[in-house]
Amino acid sequence: MSVRVPQYMHLSTQLLWFDQEELSIILCCYLMGLVFGGWAWSLLIIGPIVYIPIKRRQPRGFLLHLLYRVGLAQLKGYPGPEAKVFFE
Repeated sequence: MSVRVPQYMHLSTQLLWFDQEELSIILCCYLMGLVFGGWAWSLLIIGPIVYIPIKRRQPRGFLLHLLYRVGLAQLKGYPGPEAKVFFE
């Protein structure tokens, strides 16, 4: 049995030229279009056009840390964003 190992383990998964974070924004905009319809379909074009240039200026992991700061994501091994003191 053969297993294919990626050449660069630190790089995220890509589909075409979009990485995982960009694909998640595109998927969220697509779902908003499905749910609300009408003008919400314009988010499918406007959302990625606005988000991708902002993301490319930021360091890797920008979206995860932003979601962590808002309280929508957890980082394994770290306390929640509302913690004032953290002892290792």
